[in-house]
Amino acid sequence: MRYKLPTEIRHLIHARNQLRARYERFGLKFTPDGNLVGDLGEAVAAELFDLQLVDQRGYKGIDAHTREAVPRSVQIKATGRGDNLIFTHTDAPADILIGLVLRYEQEEVEVVYNGPYDVGLFGFHTAWQGQRSQRVSRFRLWNANVKNDDRLQPTLPPLA
Repeated sequence: MRYKLPTEIRHLIHARNQLRARYERFGLKFTPDGNLVGDLGEAVAAELFDLQLVDQRGYKGIDAHTREAVPRSVQIKATGRGDNLIFTHTDAPADILIGLVLRYEQEEVEVVYNGPYDVGLFGFHTAWQGQRSQRVSRFRLWNANVKNDDRLQPTLPPLA
């Protein structure tokens, strides 16, 4: 499902595009990456799914909690390149995973996965350490098999 990015993020993209145009002769791309992409993904997911973000210092592998009577933990993964989602090992994974692709040029976000956080399904062995990546195309396939009851319900309607 695709959704329009919030106005403030679209302003950031427009500023990036102006920088690209100004410094085009130098070949600079001004690609948002790293912490900025993660923060943008968390902001978009929190708003889209009405999540309560956690204090980052205290929760490794958990970015938010649902506002349900019995809250579930949520990990949010985002990419601006659209190819891979990168995971860092944690001994206590979240209950839910939200996988996002930020489509800067279209000013949209695509939810490529919204469902249970399943280390085995994602192709990670229980003994893995460090960071691992998995292709976004696989998350789209896995997402097609998630039962609607296992998904977080968005607060906004998807784009047509």
